This record gives sequence, C-alpha cells and structure tokens, in this order.
Amino acid sequence: MTRYWPLPRGRIVTSRFGSRGDDFHWGVDLGRPDGSGGVPVYAVQAGTVAFAGPASGFGGPDPAGWVVVDHPTEDGGGATVYGHVIREVAVGDRVEAGQRIARINPDYISNGGVAPHLHFEWHRHSWAPPGSDRLDPLPLLAEAVDPPSSTNGGSRMSTAVDFAARLIDPVAIKAAGHSAVLVYVSPSRPGAGFGAKPVTKEYADRLKAVGLDIVSIWQYGKPGNAQAPSDWTTGYDGGHRMGRQAREIHSAAGGSDRCPIFFAVDEDIGLNEWNDRAVDFFRGVNDSIGGEWTGIYGSSKVCAWAIEDGVIGRTSEGRYWAWQTRAWSGNRLDTPEAVLYQRVIDTPSNPGPLIDGSSVDVNDILAADFGQWSIVRAATQGEHIVNAPAYTELDRMGNSRSERWGARVTNFLLHTQEGNGTAESLAAYLNNTANDVSYHYTLRDGIVCAVVDTDYASWSVLDANSHTINLCFAGSRASWSRDDWLAIEDDLRIAAWLAVQDAKKYGFASDVIAPPYTRRDGISDHKYVTECLGIGTHTDVGWNFPWGVFESHVREFAGGTPIAGEIGAKAAASPWLGPRLGPEGEMKTADGVGRFVQFMHGYIYWHPSTGAHPIPGSLFEKYAETGWEAGPLGYPITDHTVLRDPKDEVWGEVQGFQNGALYRRNGRPVHRVHGEIRERWNRSGFENGPLGWPTSDEIPFDTGTYQEFENGRIYWTPKPTLALVTVGGRAEPLHDTP
Repeated sequence: MTRYWPLPRGRIVTSRFGSRGDDFHWGVDLGRPDGSGGVPVYAVQAGTVAFAGPASGFGGPDPAGWVVVDHPTEDGGGATVYGHVIREVAVGDRVEAGQRIARINPDYISNGGVAPHLHFEWHRHSWAPPGSDRLDPLPLLAEAVDPPSSTNGGSRMSTAVDFAARLIDPVAIKAAGHSAVLVYVSPSRPGAGFGAKPVTKEYADRLKAVGLDIVSIWQYGKPGNAQAPSDWTTGYDGGHRMGRQAREIHSAAGGSDRCPIFFAVDEDIGLNEWNDRAVDFFRGVNDSIGGEWTGIYGSSKVCAWAIEDGVIGRTSEGRYWAWQTRAWSGNRLDTPEAVLYQRVIDTPSNPGPLIDGSSVDVNDILAADFGQWSIVRAATQGEHIVNAPAYTELDRMGNSRSERWGARVTNFLLHTQEGNGTAESLAAYLNNTANDVSYHYTLRDGIVCAVVDTDYASWSVLDANSHTINLCFAGSRASWSRDDWLAIEDDLRIAAWLAVQDAKKYGFASDVIAPPYTRRDGISDHKYVTECLGIGTHTDVGWNFPWGVFESHVREFAGGTPIAGEIGAKAAASPWLGPRLGPEGEMKTADGVGRFVQFMHGYIYWHPSTGAHPIPGSLFEKYAETGWEAGPLGYPITDHTVLRDPKDEVWGEVQGFQNGALYRRNGRPVHRVHGEIRERWNRSGFENGPLGWPTSDEIPFDTGTYQEFENGRIYWTPKPTLALVTVGGRAEPLHDTP
C-alpha cells in the first residue's frame, strides 16, 4: 500500500505531535516556508469522507473547516483529519490515496490567528477525542511519497456554483471563494416554487457588481413529472420552444446574443433514448438560438453523444459547450472537451456546502471561456479583430520565483520602479535572487522583458504573490504627474494588452479595479494589495495614474478577437511574413489543439495557452529539425527579437519557446539553449556576457552534457553547473551569481 504526504514537496513541519508548552498538540502542523495559503491538500490513504466543513478549532463557514477520512481495513485502516482547510469533497465521497481533497485556508482567523497551515491528525481506528487513540502521524508517513501535482483531470482554474431554491447573497458567494454563478433562465415548473428561477436582471446586476461571472442554464421539467416531464422528452418542438424562451429570459436579464445556454439532461439515459428523442430536442434548440450557442448538461455519455452528433457549439479554444456532471459518470471527469464539471452535487442525503444558509452544487471551471456573459465573442472568425500593440518581447527568464501551489490567479497588478532603469536593466536586477524581488514583466519604451513565467509566482506583493501576475513600468515613479503617465501611453496600451491576454489564459476577470478599490478578480495596482488585501504598505502606481485611459485600452482588447482569430490578427501585425502560402484555413498541429499557417517568410504557430507567434524562416529550419511543437522546444511563447551589438548594429536574433530558446548570430547556424545551461548562461549576461554567443547545441559527455560558447563552455551534470571562460588561452571558472 502506498501512502502519500498530505502536502506537495517543499513542505516543512511547523509544530510536532506532543507536549507544547502547557498544552499537548494532538497532531502535526505542516506548511511551506514561502507561505501556505491555498496550497493543495491530498488524501494520505483511500477511504470515505466522514466529516467535512465547519468544525470547532478549524473555522468555517462551509466549505472552510476540516475534512475527516475514514480508511477501511483494506485501505490501511484508521482515520485521518485535515484541519484549517477549504474542502473540495463532500461527506460520503470515496477518495483515493493521493487525490486532492482540499486546500489550506488562507484566512489567519481560521488558522487560530497564526500563519496558514495544515493541521494533520492520525486516529487509530476512527475519529476519536484527544487520547491514546490519536497517533503521531510522522512515523506513519516515514515511507510516504509525494502526491501527484493534480487530480480529477488536471488543476482547476476556479469554481462556479449553481442553485435553484432561493437567491443567495452574491457577497457570500464571492467570500466562499467562487468566481461564477450558473443561473437559471428557465421558469419554475408548476408546484415547485423555486426562488432562483428564472434569474432577474436585478440579481444578475448584483452578481456582476461583486465581480462574479454569470453563465446561463435551462432546466424546466423533471423526470416523472406528469405536468412537466424531462425537457429532452419533448422532442424537436419542445427544444425549439424552450430555446426561444430561454433566449428571451437570458436577454431580459442582461445576457448577450453571443453567449451559450446549457440545456439539461438530468437523468441517466441510454443511447436509444438519445437517438430517439433527446438529439431531436437539441436540434430544435439549434434552430431556435443557433447551434453555436447551444450547450448541454449531463453525464459523460450524453456529452460525448452531443459532440459526436454536432448539436452543441464549439468554443474558440477548441472545446465544446459541455457541462459534465459526475452523476452517472463513474464519479469522474471523462469529457476532456468540457468547459465545466459538476464535482459536488447537492442532494437531501448529501448536501453541498452552505453559502448564506443554502446548500449549493459546486462546479470546476475547465476553460478560460466557459460560457460567461462577460466575454465578447465573434459570430465568425475574423470579426471584431483587434491587433496587438507593437512591442518587442525579450526572454529574460530567471530563478526569482516560487510555485503557486494550486492557487488560482485572480489579479494582474501594475507597479512602479521608483528608479531610472530600462526594461532590460531592471530585469537583470530582478534575476539576482539575492535581491528578493521580481515581477513577471518589465516594460519601458516598447520593450517587454519576460522575467518570470506566469505559471509561477513572482516576488512582488508578499502573501499575494501566489494569486497575482505583476508588471513593473521600468523608470517610473508613484509621484509621477498625469502628464508623465500620458507621455508613455504606448506602454500603457501594451500593459493593457498583456493583462487581457493573461486574464483570458488564467480565467480571471478583465475588469479594471481603480480607486476606490473593491476586492474582486481583475486588473489593478500595488496599492490595491495594500488597501483591499491588507498586505504591505505600498501605494504605487500613485494617485495620478490615468485609470480612464488605461481602462479604455483594456476594454478594447477584452472585446476584441476571440482566440481562434489570433493568427489572422498576428499576420496583420507582421507584414514582414509576406503572402500566405499553402491551403486555406488553419492547419492542426499533431496534438490536435494548436494551429499553424505558412507564409512566404515564416510560419505563425498558435496554442490556447501561448497565443499566436510568428517564427521567421531563419529560425524555422532549426525548429523543424527539433520536431516542431512536438519536439523538446514546444510552442513559441514570444515573437522573435532582433538583437543589436554595443554599436547598435544588427547582431542576430532570438525566439523564446516553452522549453528553451533559439539563438542565431548573423552568418552562423541556429542553436538551441535550454534547461540549466540556459539559466546559467542567462545569469552570466546572455550574449552580452563574457561567454558570448552559443556556438553549438548541447553535447553529451559521460553522465552529463555541455555546450560551447564563443568564449567558453558550460557543463551540466546532476550536480551544479560549471561555466568556464577562456582567458589568455586558459579555461577559468566563471564566478556565478546565486
């Protein structure tokens, strides 16, 4: 039997089992040295959830509190307790060893007034009060292994709730950690009296006011109800009628015509029932509101049949408007194309978490576009195209970063440097880990330096690092006047573009949160962290920042082209590519997710997590040699950059990819630089440092590899890398910056 640690690698013990002052600690406390709020919690052994939610000493309200898992003899016996957490499972759920079941509650009050942590207990048989039946967990974890990085189909972007009984206070929904509400655009069936059916504009406006996204859903009938049978049984005519009614209620509440509506198949039906009745119902909906805006709720089987028969729409990311429930699906997510997954189902015998006194269903959001009202979508590709602002992106990735540990990204934040640096000089300063500061981007005069991968946390805003993306305007000051800021409006527009792209990628709102601030998802500045989150004392970007101008740029980009049109937008912004070649349309990459188009002087590659980036012909041959996007480089993450020497003459070019970079000095072959050798070369100053340009790819030797540079060589082994610079014909070690 394999046991798993309840926290990922990097955990530390903050308080052991046993005497603690005048008290006795009946468990062990675990955390992380860089902060524990939001860190995922995993089941040590398989078993059944016995308790979940509020508990004395562990906080509340639901879903905050504890999770207790009983382990039957065949799973190793005993019971485990996970305290100071926000549960992600419900009482009665079967959990497997290593399955994610909760996350550490970031609320200090729920952690007993101390830093967020996990309190973990091991009970000999089942849950027992303090005494001899509580065991020291550490000996039992002596041979435990690290948990997997994700469960249930991957890491979740955020969660949405749905409910019908009554309208729930939007503030309470937001406070419970959810980012969206699935609202009913169907009336309450005869005799039901559901208070949340149908949604009204007044309630929708309240949801939007606190920053919650809204998705429209329809379910009128119920299995076995003679007056209102299951919707799918009403065939084509019923689908056509209900689709029209759903669109009318949706529009009256404030939803746009370009939003999907999810229609429910709320029971376990077979393929014959689907083919005989249900598919015709959805064809009726298609003809009423359009197939591209029709969605489905149901089991994994129902979702698969709807996709196969083409009766639900496809998203701009290549997914479908499919909302899969775990009911009748083996309690697992089996629809990789889905945008929503109903993980917690509220039933009388197994209620969902309480919010504002009412129990709810909880749904995992699986895509950046999951049908929310806030996205402006195009009816056809190429409509509403907004070209990206012109800028040069430089890959200056360093090691001044931390893991996010499962935290959902909620905000994009702006910062000032309080100095006179350039984007590149500031990036170099941030890459020195001894300086204890970093941002994801630095920006000045149309130069963007990517310093920290946005999948990681930068060191910018203390305890808010795990859920934010941070950009610093190099050379700026919080004391600047409005005129000072307007003088760099081109950079403001670039910052707005980056913010919107990251909002789409990570699924947070692209709303601008300007003073006076309100706490919610969106785009703001460092002072928001100080005033709304109570973290730190910074006041940048200052009182004179032109929020109205910046917000107009954000609105422009947020309402622009959907992702599927990014290749066309990038081509329009890159005339150097020349005329298009090859067949019409976009070609699929080998993984079926990405797309590419060929031009006379290069290619454009697109992936939903990286965007669209052109690769010039001068670099493409090397990219093809490595296996294109399926090779070790992956997809491009930046446009290519022309590099200049100290005399400002063209020196060569570089392009960043998911797993490395291609460098070409004029007149020489292209070389791939990646991994720890690349990080070591970056720390030495890239091509401007003493090593100069790469002159080879990596060369295997013994148990490691090395790479040749103009003035030296970098070795990699499983132990630390070593750089040698040639001085006077001798190879000497190059001093490293930790």
